[in-house]
Amino acid sequence: ETTATVAPHIPGYTMSRPLGQGSSSTVWLATRDIGGARFAVKCAKPGAAGDRAAAQVLEDLSREMRLLSDLQHKHLIRVHEVLHVGGMDEGTRGIVMDYAAGGSLANLISARGRLSIGEAVTILTPIAQALEYLHVNGTEHGDVSPGNVLFTAVGMPLLADLGIAAKVGDKPQNPGVGTPGFMDPAADASKDGSTSRESLQPHRDVYSL
Repeated sequence: ETTATVAPHIPGYTMSRPLGQGSSSTVWLATRDIGGARFAVKCAKPGAAGDRAAAQVLEDLSREMRLLSDLQHKHLIRVHEVLHVGGMDEGTRGIVMDYAAGGSLANLISARGRLSIGEAVTILTPIAQALEYLHVNGTEHGDVSPGNVLFTAVGMPLLADLGIAAKVGDKPQNPGVGTPGFMDPAADASKDGSTSRESLQPHRDVYSL
């Protein structure tokens, strides 16, 4: 096994297989030992601290947990707890969230190609409702993309991954953070043409949608 595929160890859970991965984290399918319920567990990749400080990885996970604990919407993924992860880099944490058994919109498009207008409306309308809820509550998602739209076992769409989200009062993320191809190229430009940001820009999420 390569380092990237070594399953983490979390007491009380049995890890099955990786569900997906980003630049600094991997999401694993996990089964709770008591009761057998299945969850998705997002963990920092082994060695991720070499790319970013381990403290920053923990901060991202903690922020996502805090945001999703305060925000409850039927089309937002739910998180349950942040736990210590054994067998990986010291200090690594895992965020335990609902398992979306239907996979992601990115996987669906990869397998099916272009969706019908009806399918697109059925998927994007609930995601728009989730974004409206976030924006009304002073939160910018920051990375709306097909990989972050998940489906339950019955096909209900869920908006996931608030790892780079920002709330009113937070320091906004640096320009260029997000998924290439889904970032508003004009959103970060100020009147003088610079790319500094001093406030949230929820219209970035609208562009991505």
